[in-house]
Amino acid sequence: MSNERPVLLQPSVGAYVRGRGAVLPVAAIGLVVLGLSAARLPRGLEFYILAVAVLLCMLGLYFRMVRIEVGPAAVRKRTIFGVTHSWPRADVGGCAVRSITFPGISRPVKLVIVCGVDHRALFAVSPDFWEAQLPHRLGVALGHPHPPSLFQDTTKADVQEEFPGALPFAWRHNWLVGIGVSLVILAFIVVYVRAYGRHT
Repeated sequence: MSNERPVLLQPSVGAYVRGRGAVLPVAAIGLVVLGLSAARLPRGLEFYILAVAVLLCMLGLYFRMVRIEVGPAAVRKRTIFGVTHSWPRADVGGCAVRSITFPGISRPVKLVIVCGVDHRALFAVSPDFWEAQLPHRLGVALGHPHPPSLFQDTTKADVQEEFPGALPFAWRHNWLVGIGVSLVILAFIVVYVRAYGRHT
């Protein structure tokens, strides 16, 4: 039996805060301004508090639940909802780092992709929530003495061809999801105005 100890990697609140820098104070001020505006609407403050609470709850769950474990026999990833996926070490080919450009999105999205020996993606994580050493530590844990350190620029189409399955549905169809979310928000506004507009 191997005496190799599993390597456990988890998201870091500190890394997330450091990566955001001056954006967090601006976001906090924006949330206060939005809250004050929502308070002027019927039940607006209640909806606003609920939305912020859900967002903070999801963020907290991510930091608490998500983890990557590289053991001598298997690689495991636990999701935000506590579901653990596992792959035999023999089926894991390594990891890659990519900076992906999406149509209609000005800022590229960075991903750390763990792939199988057939280059099909097993899972991917955003480095925004992890320490900067994640690609290095993950690569070394997977048995690569010289893991990738620089994010290689690519496009949505190219990364899907290079690592099939690397992008979730929302990113593969970002235009469709964007339109759908916009329609849902518009429908909510219409319902809200009809339900509470007469009381103002």
